[in-house]
Amino acid sequence: MYYTQIILNPTSRKTMEIMKDVYKQHILIMSGFKDYDAEELGRVLYRIEMTDSGKLTAIVQSFVLPTYRVELAHDYFKSTKTKEVLFSGKPEPLFSKGMSFRFRLRANTVVTRNGKRIGLIYETALREWFEKRTPAMGISLRGYDVIDEGYIQGKRNGKDIRFKIARYEGLLKVEEKDIFSRAYINGFGHARGFGCGLISLARI
Repeated sequence: MYYTQIILNPTSRKTMEIMKDVYKQHILIMSGFKDYDAEELGRVLYRIEMTDSGKLTAIVQSFVLPTYRVELAHDYFKSTKTKEVLFSGKPEPLFSKGMSFRFRLRANTVVTRNGKRIGLIYETALREWFEKRTPAMGISLRGYDVIDEGYIQGKRNGKDIRFKIARYEGLLKVEEKDIFSRAYINGFGHARGFGCGLISLARI
């Protein structure tokens, strides 16, 4: 599995333009995988965020090595760095019941009512939404914070697209290792092609 850190260029007009359009962000991230067909590529997950030090960063998780073109460097990127992570000599993640991690996750926080997807706003609703879904992730929670990040939007094929998002970060414990492995590989929830669903972990 490969993890790529992209430091975006915040002084570039083109970078600021794509930050206003979630579909343009998707196109930029996926430009690193043009050499692969869909079967080879598998699931690509990413998250764009501002670090504590003020850097605008994209984190990309993939099963294949991305190749970002040199011509993108001036317009969008300050730097890119990719590392391959093996789990006991294999590319697939290996988890065990009882493992604990610090985690960060941006999720598309919606519910379906009367056939329509409704974005959740209040902290109580955001917490209930997440806690209800943790068994399907194979985890239990040991404390976490939730940050409402509002809406991300853009245009795709001339049509408006809009996603309600929130960020969750805290401590989790693995309860069902196979279920959690699938959630880790494939991402969590909806809008996984638009910067949601990537679960970042740090062992504790």
